[in-house]
Amino acid sequence: CCKHIQFLGKLHNMDGQGSVDEDEALKLIAKELKVGKEEYEKANEFLGFFYETDFTDQDAKEPSN
Repeated sequence: CCKHIQFLGKLHNMDGQGSVDEDEALKLIAKELKVGKEEYEKANEFLGFFYETDFTDQDAKEPSN
């Protein structure tokens, strides 16, 4: 996920080969961020279960304006 975002930030395809335009890169980055957030939440849940604790990370939550 992070590697894909790095490639897209440089306007490369997610595999690092070829290129994409800026608009397409932004769309793909938004999708990758969503995937990354979901992966983070799953890992956080698993580790909380594994270590028998609640990893409540206030910084990872959406800001409330």
